[in-house]
Amino acid sequence: MKKHRVVLDIGIEGADKWEAVFRNIDNLRADLGANNVEIEGVIHGKAWPLLVRPEKGGAVEFHPKVEAAIRSGVKLVLCENTMKRNKLEKPDVLPYAATVTSAIGELVKKQTDGWAYLKLGV
Repeated sequence: MKKHRVVLDIGIEGADKWEAVFRNIDNLRADLGANNVEIEGVIHGKAWPLLVRPEKGGAVEFHPKVEAAIRSGVKLVLCENTMKRNKLEKPDVLPYAATVTSAIGELVKKQTDGWAYLKLGV
């Protein structure tokens, strides 16, 4: 079976929208089969609290969902440009998340490599 590759553009804020992001990830994995889909969520803009430690303003109530998604194979990355704008450094990022130089660059790279693109939370 073909392995699907999907990059998610996640730059929104708000608990309701973040809940929808994780529902979409779960629905995508359920529909395509968890072993048949590779997912990378690119976090930027106002969504940065999803991947930042609580003492730096992170959305602690979502950290269990973030950790569960990553442990299940979903890659979640935080934009370093967003980090700079919010005076965050790499040690401020949750230990199980990663960073990328720029969200826009990562999204373009993935699309150029044939990944399906989805903008979530609009």
